[in-house]
Amino acid sequence: QQQHLGVVGPLVDRPARLVRREQSLGEAADQVARRRRVRLALAQEQAVLVRVRLEVGLDLGRLESSGVVECDVARPALVADALELAPARVLVAVDQDEVEGDLGAEAAELRWKTYLGRPEADWARRLAMSALGNGLAETMHHTDALSVKEAEFSMERRLGASEVELLVLQSNLAITYGTLGRVEEALQMKRDVYNAYLKLHGEEHGNTLRATNNYAVSLLDQQRFKEARSLLRKTTPMARRVLGERHETTLRMRWNYARALYRDDATTLDDLRDAVSTLEDTVRLARHVFGGTHPITEAAECFLRDARAALRARDPPSSSP
Repeated sequence: QQQHLGVVGPLVDRPARLVRREQSLGEAADQVARRRRVRLALAQEQAVLVRVRLEVGLDLGRLESSGVVECDVARPALVADALELAPARVLVAVDQDEVEGDLGAEAAELRWKTYLGRPEADWARRLAMSALGNGLAETMHHTDALSVKEAEFSMERRLGASEVELLVLQSNLAITYGTLGRVEEALQMKRDVYNAYLKLHGEEHGNTLRATNNYAVSLLDQQRFKEARSLLRKTTPMARRVLGERHETTLRMRWNYARALYRDDATTLDDLRDAVSTLEDTVRLARHVFGGTHPITEAAECFLRDARAALRARDPPSSSP
């Protein structure tokens, strides 16, 4: 049943140009309202920061010494986690779907502008700079993200950040270099990070194993398959023993070893079968741990499809008589 909304007289079709104009105005009004919510949330965040600094920020040493967090976790990342767990959450006025995509990058930019005038050593300013770089990267603005990340690394080194904090920033820089196709720079930086962790923590530490996997990825990008296999053949058993079979780093190392097999034109048929078997097991574990729709599982399934295709190309199934 139609509802009558008090319209008197016959309804007249409005010109299409007027309809489009009203739709455009409506969309603009929605954007303004969303941006107002972001700015309101940023204002609330400033009040939260003081409380977080008292409740969490000054207790980092106690948390580290008590074993609640690892002492090698970068403090900016730890403070970001603390903000998320604070009684009044950061960006509380913004729905989760509204901080994704370009608006998420805008929120990070607004946060950066909020703290831009503070002293360089101010921890909230440093956190905002990190959020800006990550927001730009997540929204595919990789060139801009690189500029921010390079500036952040220089600033943190100037301010005397710890060796581990600088290694975390270098790892992020290397990933951005690789995304932009600067593969030689990415490889060199990942190698430096790997060697630094090796010297700092030894070969069986979690940070070293993650750096190992990152380094192997760059070797794969450069089609240096033999080096990648040699590195992962040695370190993957360590990851399985130290981190466990189901740990994300272990799964990544296993699928990268398989990739180093099936992507190499010189690999043997037995190696191709080994790659497929390894990836089948990796997919099974990923589905069990993360579920079928998780990016880790989807990536493993994609590599499994590629490995099976490479095997079929080399060893096609015999046709039935």
